[in-house]
Amino acid sequence: MGRPDGAGCDSGAVQTQGYVMAASDGGIFNFGTAGFFGSMGAVHLNQPVVGIAVTPDHRGYWEVASDGGIFSFGDAAFYGSMGGKHLNAPIVGIAAAPTGPATGRSPPTAASSTSARPGSTARWAGRT
Repeated sequence: MGRPDGAGCDSGAVQTQGYVMAASDGGIFNFGTAGFFGSMGAVHLNQPVVGIAVTPDHRGYWEVASDGGIFSFGDAAFYGSMGGKHLNAPIVGIAAAPTGPATGRSPPTAASSTSARPGSTARWAGRT
């Protein structure tokens, strides 16, 4: 996703010095020059938000809830959700995939508690 100083970002990417954090109620907190594109903070959620992933161009983000609900903001495309469906284990995080060759975008990847590394805190913040 690039370094905090913007180095290593694609030329079309918004270069920022900041990061975003998601609260369990869906609220978004942006720091530095990271953009705010909306949040689920004022909406009743069935399960808490457990992760956030920033789009490769830093112009949007996805929030994921433990029940598989996905919420997209900015230029983050909505590819579907597992909210309301049976899961064998709760979702514990999400990560943005790098830009795809065919579409220019790739969907994010969510992790369940059976596939996440214990002690990982990366699911709480998306660096832009």
